[in-house]
Amino acid sequence: MSDINLDPDAKVLVVDDMDSVRFILIGILIDMGFKNILEAANGEDAMTCFLEQTESLRNIDLIISDLNMPIMSGFEFLKAVRSHYFGGEVPFLVVTTEQDKGVVVECIEAGASNYIIKPFDKEVVKERIFEAYKTHKL
Repeated sequence: MSDINLDPDAKVLVVDDMDSVRFILIGILIDMGFKNILEAANGEDAMTCFLEQTESLRNIDLIISDLNMPIMSGFEFLKAVRSHYFGGEVPFLVVTTEQDKGVVVECIEAGASNYIIKPFDKEVVKERIFEAYKTHKL
């Protein structure tokens, strides 16, 4: 993984209804060198953030989103991002406690780049981000 140089200016959106999970994910991203991190507590706020960024031509480069959230779920957010003309190529990592492989398959079929099962450790998160980097060149 260390042979890949991530762009520290890549814009990352972290979405989770639990402050503690967002805090941990943001800490991992900072540890990886990312400096431009946005956060939201639900899919609706995340979609608003996503649209604000695309309208100002400052696109989101990576999304890490919880699946089960109030107001707008991560799955609904994923589908909304993928239906937007700027959202088709954005790497989208789903974070979930779901053990049902059918749910994960449904997310992948809807356009998720990969998934992270909670509880996670920082090495798994980093690995998934590096995989997204290889695929999408963050």
